[in-house]
Amino acid sequence: MLSGLRPRCGWHHNVGARKGLALLERRQTDGTIHLPACQPAALAAYDFHGVRVKIGADSEEVVSLFDKAYHFFRDSDVSEPHLEMNLLVKGRGREGTGGSVLYVRVPLHFDAWRFSLLSWWGDTSGGRRFQQNLHKLEAEADAGGMGYQLYRIDEVQDWAGNCFDGLELLFFTFVMHHLPHLCSLHAAVASRDGQGVVFGGPSGSGKSVLSYALARRGFRFLGDEYCLFAPASLQVFPFPRSLKFKPEGMSLFPQLKSMAEPADTINGDRGGHFVDLAKLGFKVTREPARASFLLFVSHEVGALPRLTPLSSPDAIQLLEKNRGLFAHAPREDRSYSRSEAAEALCNNARCYHLLSGDPDKTVDLIDTLID
Repeated sequence: MLSGLRPRCGWHHNVGARKGLALLERRQTDGTIHLPACQPAALAAYDFHGVRVKIGADSEEVVSLFDKAYHFFRDSDVSEPHLEMNLLVKGRGREGTGGSVLYVRVPLHFDAWRFSLLSWWGDTSGGRRFQQNLHKLEAEADAGGMGYQLYRIDEVQDWAGNCFDGLELLFFTFVMHHLPHLCSLHAAVASRDGQGVVFGGPSGSGKSVLSYALARRGFRFLGDEYCLFAPASLQVFPFPRSLKFKPEGMSLFPQLKSMAEPADTINGDRGGHFVDLAKLGFKVTREPARASFLLFVSHEVGALPRLTPLSSPDAIQLLEKNRGLFAHAPREDRSYSRSEAAEALCNNARCYHLLSGDPDKTVDLIDTLID
């Protein structure tokens, strides 16, 4: 059993018989769908800025990988989560877990999450596959009278790429749906002396490499995948997960190879490895920082690092083009639109295009910019 990951039965408390590790639906004579009691191989709970999430699976590997990624948010209290997800791995393939089914349990007063997911996906092939595989089951009530909505999501790997990506997408969208004062950017964030530096860019542009290089030089690490931005206060909030390095990124820092364990691999070689923040000795903070700089990153091997100033309209256009900023909460719950959030960020931060090359020389350039 994994240290700190506790098995727990909790999907439908009124069913006493354990059905092995499988989570199977059963229909009562009154037509109500219930989930039988289960004993996940591993379970972990987290508190993401006040939104509590509990994750379990019949596969220790899935929960272990998730826990290694997000242990910064680990919560010892597994009672009354806002979101409960339990994954049944039906088959294991060479590069992941194929054909898996995910059951999701959400308090009725904390629901409407499904619509956030569908609006985020939009009319894309992934979104259409997700909609085909998402099934809203009938609501249930526990002994205390709390109402819950149940969902079943089939063929998780089919629309997510792998089980970890599926779990991460679902919980992150849910968390952000219930934090209306925050929007998200696909970006890395580091800070120094209260000044936040946001690095936007597509996957593979070197955000994790820059995060690591900056942290080695004393910057605080707020995250390398998600940036949480508050348009009203112009602050960025930490959402750190263990650094995820692709093979080409790890090759820049030989010392990382000894830290990456086979169990930390996600989606085979294509996805790279998670490296524990504790092993890296990072200064990880729970304190927000002001969004002082917004850098759009591109990387060229051997290039001389260079900063090119961007006007606010050009920076806003880049955010729009890259769909780099998302407002997840329902419009009636937030005081800003997506375009207003982009304007708040780009009008108040100093915006640049950053061509990165050698990591240490790139950090020298960023140091000069902040000073």
